[in-house]
Amino acid sequence: MNIETVTWRLIPCGLPAVIRHCPHCGTSARYECSHAFRINANQNLLDVWLIYLCQDCGHTWNMDILSRVEARSINKNLYQKFCENSEELVKEYVFSTDVYRINRVAADYKGIAPVLSGPDLCLETLQHPIAVTITSEFKIECRLEGMVSRKLGISRGQLKRLCTQGIIETGRKATGRFLYKDNFSFTVYPQI
Repeated sequence: MNIETVTWRLIPCGLPAVIRHCPHCGTSARYECSHAFRINANQNLLDVWLIYLCQDCGHTWNMDILSRVEARSINKNLYQKFCENSEELVKEYVFSTDVYRINRVAADYKGIAPVLSGPDLCLETLQHPIAVTITSEFKIECRLEGMVSRKLGISRGQLKRLCTQGIIETGRKATGRFLYKDNFSFTVYPQI
């Protein structure tokens, strides 16, 4: 049986925020990334932070990226990216669960509205099985079933029913809110 393969990429349309206590607001607040690094040199030691702003009052908070690192041990290209506020580097750190764990803060993924890029599939005209792989460059917390159902042109209820009927086979649960970094695959079979 001929199986076609399709790849969809999970792309974030924003950056996760941080939930932490704001000393000015006096409550738990949502801090958004400023897209800027702050570098501080103390003799031969460097500190690098990613600056966040309280969404309500504008109070700044510095998320630790590097702490008391010898200046000569930092790769020159990496240092240059910090100095240039490289958007690529900002995304790398903002989507790092390790950075959140080290800083003891929770990530808030509500505002990133990820989308799936790649060709839509029409189940009504499907002639042969298609193996779909969803990839993501970053760890993104999201609900896949809504995005997958839109790419297939069906409702979420229909998606669940097709999974139950075996027309769509997944290796793991495809519903609920998950952090996606590893590939997620499923196969769609023609409806007889």
